[in-house]
Order: sequence, then structure tokens, then C-alpha cells
Amino acid sequence: MRWAFVRSVEALAVCLLLAAAGAAAAVEHGDWDALLGRHAHLDEELGVVRFAYGALTGDEVKAVRAYAARLARLDPDTLPAGEREAAWLNLYNALSVLAVWEEYPALREASFRRGLSAAARAKPRIEVAGRRYSLDDLQRKIGALGDERLLFGLNCTTLDCPNLAERAFTGGALREQLGQVVARFVNAGGVRLEGRRLRASRRFRELAPGFAADEGRFAKFLAHYAVDLKALYILGHRGQVEWFADGRLNVWPSSQLVQSAP
Repeated sequence: MRWAFVRSVEALAVCLLLAAAGAAAAVEHGDWDALLGRHAHLDEELGVVRFAYGALTGDEVKAVRAYAARLARLDPDTLPAGEREAAWLNLYNALSVLAVWEEYPALREASFRRGLSAAARAKPRIEVAGRRYSLDDLQRKIGALGDERLLFGLNCTTLDCPNLAERAFTGGALREQLGQVVARFVNAGGVRLEGRRLRASRRFRELAPGFAADEGRFAKFLAHYAVDLKALYILGHRGQVEWFADGRLNVWPSSQLVQSAP
């Protein structure tokens, strides 16, 4: 009787391990990665990544919807650490691209002076494990995962946001990828040195309000990711940080944008 019980427990453990391994193996981001490769473009002048929302074909929109639905069925919370965070990030970014595509005529009419509307961000878009999520819900969900760098991987669609990653996030490369997205934001557009003024994107206060409110901690965070002289200047800066906004859509090509900056 005892040995039968032990064998049953062992069999159950094996089944659970196989199921977990199967779930991890089922996380495939190739379609999303390929779409980013076609439509995410680095603006060499500004050092920011823009997305060609208007170039999406009907088949590509269907593919992104199918990809998002597949991630939702998997339920990222059931995946191993790393894979879980990558899946949530990719799900958010895929849905953000679809949201901009849906709102594209209105955004174009406004000469792309703004990103997604508040209504578009609050609209329920996907069901995961019985719960409906909007983009705002997903941002809060990702923010609660415990790594402040994760929020820098989100495509919030405006030019004062961190860049949309040019490749899909993956569990194995996530640590390196998050370091890259934060470093690019700090060094290309998110932090500006203008004479004796230190200006930072308002998005820092939204993405990581805890350290953005503490100027000493904020300076150390920026310097950790800043390059060379920029890091030294940030650490030596004694004035207040000034916050700027640039709410224009991160659309490609940049020639479609009104040429105004904060």
C-alpha cells in the first residue's frame, strides 16, 4: 500500500514536470520577432525606435491577434521565471501595436501629435485565466512582478517613452534585454544634458515613481546606465531634475510627424 502511494506521488511529480516543460517549450515568439524586424526602425538621428503602424497588412494584424491569443491561452503566470516576464511584456507590446493600428486614422488626422488615447488604453483587450485585461491593467500587472526594469520594456507609444524593443523578449535573454532597453532610454532621448540643466522624461516618474522621487537614488540609477561623461555629469549634478514631455506618436517614418519638440 505504501509503495503504491509512493509510486503514485512519483508519477504525479513526473507529470507535473513534463507539463511545466511542455508549457515552457510552447512559448514561441518567432512571429512577433519577425514582425518587429519588418516594422520597428531605429531613427539614427534621435537614437529612438519607431514603428510603422500604418504599414501593417491585414494578414499581419491577424497574425498579431493570433499570437496574443496564444500567449493568453498559455497564461504567462504558469510559466517559469524569465519566460513569464517575457510573455507578459510581449503580450502588452503586441496589444499596444494592435491598439495603435485600430486608432490609426484618428491619430493620422491629428498629425500624430499624440499617442494612444486614454480610452484606448483602458479598453479591455484580452482575457487571461478568466480575467479581462486592458493595456492599463497589463501595465499594473507587469509593474507588480517585482523588477522595475520591466516597465521600461513597454511600448507606451509616445516619443518620451522607452523604445519599443526591436526584438521579441525571451526568457533566456531577458536580463540582457532589459539592461539594453533601460540603457538606450537613458542615453538616447530619455535624459538630456542642456548646459547646466539635467532634463529627464516624465515617464521616469510614471514607470518608477519610487526612485524618481528621490533625486539621489534617481541620479545613481541614471548613472548606472549612462555612458562615459554623461554618467559623471549626472552624478555631479547638484540642481533639480527638470521633467519634459513629448507626446507625439512613435511612428515610422518620422517625416509623418509634426516637427515640434519640448
